[in-house]
Amino acid sequence: MGCFSYKCKECGKGVRSTSFSGEKVKIFLLNKGKVIQQMEGQYDSYGGVFIEGTQDKSVPHALKGRP
Repeated sequence: MGCFSYKCKECGKGVRSTSFSGEKVKIFLLNKGKVIQQMEGQYDSYGGVFIEGTQDKSVPHALKGRP
C-alpha cells in the first residue's frame, strides 16, 4: 500500500507526514460538494488522521492507531 498526499486549498502546499506523525489538518470527504465526513488531527499519509492516545507502548517508535 502506498502513501498519498493532499494539497492545502489555502496555501497550495502538500500536507507533510512521516506515516508516524504529520501536520495538523482538517480533512473533508465530499459527495457532490456536500460534506459527508470530517476528520481533524495529524495527517497519517493514508488519507486520514491518527487517533490520539493510541500509541502502542511496546513499539520503540511512534505508532498511533488509525480510524
